[in-house]
Amino acid sequence: MKKLLIGIWVIGMWVIPDCRSQSKLNTFTLTCTDSLNQATQASIGLFSALTGSFQPMTQIAFKGTMPITSSFRLETPQFAYLRFGDELHPLYLQPGEQLRLHLDLTHKQTTLTFDGQGAEANSYLAKAYLIQREFEKGVFALPLSEAFQRLDSLDKALLLFDQTYAQRNRITQNVLTLLRKQGQMRILSLKLNILLSRYGGGKDTTVVIPMVQIIKKVPFDPTLLAVRSPDYFRSLYSYASARTMLYLSATFTKEEITVNLPRLALITDELIKKWSLTPTFTQYIRAYNLNLRIGQQGITPVTTDVLTAYRKEYPQSIYLVELQKSYDKWLVLKVGQKAPDFTGTTPDGERISLSNLKGKVVYVDVWATWCKPCLLEFPSAKQLQQAFLPTDQVAFLYVSIDSNHAAWKKLVHTDKVPGGYHINISDQKQSDQFFKSYTFGSVPHHILIDKQGNIANSNAPKPSSNNIEMMIKALLK
Repeated sequence: MKKLLIGIWVIGMWVIPDCRSQSKLNTFTLTCTDSLNQATQASIGLFSALTGSFQPMTQIAFKGTMPITSSFRLETPQFAYLRFGDELHPLYLQPGEQLRLHLDLTHKQTTLTFDGQGAEANSYLAKAYLIQREFEKGVFALPLSEAFQRLDSLDKALLLFDQTYAQRNRITQNVLTLLRKQGQMRILSLKLNILLSRYGGGKDTTVVIPMVQIIKKVPFDPTLLAVRSPDYFRSLYSYASARTMLYLSATFTKEEITVNLPRLALITDELIKKWSLTPTFTQYIRAYNLNLRIGQQGITPVTTDVLTAYRKEYPQSIYLVELQKSYDKWLVLKVGQKAPDFTGTTPDGERISLSNLKGKVVYVDVWATWCKPCLLEFPSAKQLQQAFLPTDQVAFLYVSIDSNHAAWKKLVHTDKVPGGYHINISDQKQSDQFFKSYTFGSVPHHILIDKQGNIANSNAPKPSSNNIEMMIKALLK
């Protein structure tokens, strides 16, 4: 283990001097060819270290083919993302760079062409992203062995791409090594996520054995943490989730876990303290876990106590600001508070607001046609609806964030999608406000509203869980 840690630090040393650099102004110049009118604006942002949500640094409004220049400050090298419509494209930015990008949206497949400082690294990421998309397509729906074979093939394809790219382009070995690590972390996080999505508790060896094996492969690399690699964040999220789930399943019965839910933040925090991690990663994973529990349970005596203890132990932690924000947001999302209203458009062009459904218990399902975990929940969603027929006291509201309205309408009109109220809130400003109001950044997400239009649970269980039917019935009494 010591040899491994020494190796990680040696690999990571090149980036540490950069991490101490002073804030420098970056400029980003964008031109766009968009004869299909697919997007009206783009944004460049980072991903939250604790939630994985997209945090814009700058917004760019398209003006025909005219170049638009935006600027922002960076203190250290960072992985970032360019967002437009439903698409997120990875970027690697170093302080003070002047990067130019041409975005071609005239064809089915988006093309990104870079020039200027940092062009080599970002061209690499754009091409690697296309390779990843091809191999990852439909991977969650495959049998486990086939899914892993597909991801192993992706790893080989990316390694071959690395070798040919390095030969043809002027890119430093240090940067190439970092970009390669980013791709490896993506594959690792996908494997863990596939296993977590199929883990139903207990001792299912088809899932538990490979999960334990992959957990051991997660590296604790300060370089990847410093450059805010989103895929590294995800691998650490999955690492923490897998270890805590395996512990809880081995230690408690399902009934005991339900009884101990109010104490889960404390139980898992005490567990993480016992893991053999460096102080840096103990601090990070404890912050992630606490943020997760606040998101699931809101403001409770236990989450408040754990946050207070964390603040005392790490008074200078860079994660305290985000933890406090998550905690404060629950002041407006506490059980019994009025649910923030939102409005969307039905497939027939009508406008429906959450407030229109006041007087009914409302189960909100936020989804997208491109979200495989969302679609996998729909058979369970149909069964959940059947449990409340013929009553009209429960409304099922499906909120799509698809910007491709044609694909959304086509799927909604098939029997693959459950009935109920269907609306779309794809406008980027509108969807950003929706995500902000309900403190989440990814789909699927579920919200439960009582008959008075108040919050019952802003992070409700998914349709396939055992708890949601009971929770809805309790609100009907």
